[in-house]
Amino acid sequence: MTPTGKQTKNVERPQKDVSEDPENASGGLTVRRLGAEEWSIWDKLFICALHVTPFASSKYLRQLADSLERSLSVYIVSRGGEVLAGIALCGRTYLGAKIVTAVPSTPYSAILYSRSAFASTYPARNTSEYIALSRSLIGAVRAEFRSLDLNLVPGVDDVRPWIWDGWRAEPTFTYLLHLKGELRVSYSVQKNARKCERSGAKASTEWDLDNCWSLLEKTSARQGVSIGMNRAQFFALAQTLYDSNLAWMVTVYNAENQPVASRVQLSVPGSNTAYDWVAGTSPAAFAIGASPWNVLKVIEECSNRGYAYWNMCGANFETIAKFKSEFGGDLVHGFSLRSPRPFIYSLVAKARLKASSLKQQLRKTKRK
Repeated sequence: MTPTGKQTKNVERPQKDVSEDPENASGGLTVRRLGAEEWSIWDKLFICALHVTPFASSKYLRQLADSLERSLSVYIVSRGGEVLAGIALCGRTYLGAKIVTAVPSTPYSAILYSRSAFASTYPARNTSEYIALSRSLIGAVRAEFRSLDLNLVPGVDDVRPWIWDGWRAEPTFTYLLHLKGELRVSYSVQKNARKCERSGAKASTEWDLDNCWSLLEKTSARQGVSIGMNRAQFFALAQTLYDSNLAWMVTVYNAENQPVASRVQLSVPGSNTAYDWVAGTSPAAFAIGASPWNVLKVIEECSNRGYAYWNMCGANFETIAKFKSEFGGDLVHGFSLRSPRPFIYSLVAKARLKASSLKQQLRKTKRK
């Protein structure tokens, strides 16, 4: 990590400090789990965090856990009463043990570090603090969960504390657009945008979850990729975020006033970055170039709302990466983390991955 970087009913009551074990104590740090009535502590940390994403907001976390029927575990690390770091995890039971798996709708895990923790003018001291805080969080989550999959937001690039604990770290990629400068979109994007405008299409920022969900389902079926939530779960989460001023969307309608492309954005009011959360298109979108035009309209709306950056939230797969690269953003990386796990877990995970891959291949064969 570069420290100078640009409850729900499911939460249990406070437990005994993990730091009471001398091996978990470092530099006066204490670790404890927050109780159901202590979300204000997390909210204060969220406001002063070094890397603020909507995926770490209490509104997002609590509704996500409720929608997916998962339990929330929230740990904080403090020194002398000052909260310096925290982690919030949506867990579930698998093979008789508690685990944390990646949620398709959540590109970045809720791991927060307070800016005040890295206020020293000495880089070595800031690095030491980051390592101590990370080790405290690692110790807490490893004590509760048998296995964990986490995704770090770009900018948190020092994964040594996790590797030293035996975790596996792999790079993940996304594109970050600087909205204050001139867009560097490809000729193909420009051509499709002109084509879409000439077709009589229009863009709207009206909040319409029915049309959005319809397009998401069509994209999921076409690509053979799960949305990760059913309709009721998605509606509950998305509406909560919209009501909390964390979500908005841009939808493209063709000349017949039919929705053909839609993208939902998440952003924290007052922050400088918007996040491309979910996107869906219909087959009709490709004929008029609606998908690239939809992206351009999102970029335009991001600028109008005063954001300096737009995180496209993922460019790890070839076709998606190629499409997103055409809008001129900078390729940036984060890390996915996988904790050590029992052999049986790895065996089952490999079998499920192979089955999923085979299912996608069968879908592609049917389309041909």
